[in-house]
Amino acid sequence: MAGSLRTITVRRLGFALQFGIPAGWTPHFAGSVLEVDAPGGIASLRVQQGKTPMTLAAIAAGFVTSEFATLRKQDPRASVVATQARVGAGTAIKVTMRYRGEWVGGKREITHVVYFLKHGSRAYQFDYGTASATASVLASFAASIDSVRFLGA
Repeated sequence: MAGSLRTITVRRLGFALQFGIPAGWTPHFAGSVLEVDAPGGIASLRVQQGKTPMTLAAIAAGFVTSEFATLRKQDPRASVVATQARVGAGTAIKVTMRYRGEWVGGKREITHVVYFLKHGSRAYQFDYGTASATASVLASFAASIDSVRFLGA
């Protein structure tokens, strides 16, 4: 899965960015959310964006608090960890969540790697998820987020 990336350009509904997705993944919009699905439901990416005066740290802190409370209700062993990361587009906050939950019709160990980026007054959330957190899948997430480039203001 960590093979070559296919570059997509998104200029729609406030999105102005270009980034790579693994070969075979299919992008589409569901309302204002860009969804990118891997074949067979092995992984997914959800990208959201919006204007905000909040800092990355404040956005991520609120997200971590909310997600941790929600996930702990379904899995007492759930973990949510935030770190600062350097990616191709600059500084990001990376939130890694691990928990047991529903994935494609069954209970599985799920990993989400969520990156928060800011470009001007727009904040972007890239949520990579999988129930198959192999080194290859996680490497594809890292390659994809590292390829993000913002277009214009």
